[in-house]
Amino acid sequence: MARAPAAPAAPAEFPIVEPRAELAGMSGTPYRVTAAAGNDERQVYIQTAAGRNSAAQRTAVEHCYTMFSDVNGHLPSDRTLIVLDDEAPEWRPEAINLLSTVAFVGTWRARDLWTEFVWGTIPESRLLLPVEQPALDSH
Repeated sequence: MARAPAAPAAPAEFPIVEPRAELAGMSGTPYRVTAAAGNDERQVYIQTAAGRNSAAQRTAVEHCYTMFSDVNGHLPSDRTLIVLDDEAPEWRPEAINLLSTVAFVGTWRARDLWTEFVWGTIPESRLLLPVEQPALDSH
């Protein structure tokens, strides 16, 4: 029996998507982000962060902060994005604000905000969060 042809893949949100894109930090440390996405003129390096408890969230924050603070010497922060898992317990506002010092920070519920950012709309605030997400201040 002949197989039906596979359905075509859904078009990507962005013309360029590179899963597990590699970056090098000023320290010489190589990092792999979740993906780089964008177009020929601009690619944003995206790292997702999740944690089902405070210890796991702390580890995710430490990883993202270390990586993006290390690569920011080579890469402007308007090309870095951390997407927090908002299905997890609420992220501490202090942790969100710390991350916003090295990258733009969004959540899955605020997807429209950070997809506009990836397309090149640079907002004044680095916090690309849904209205109900608390943060201490915006950068």
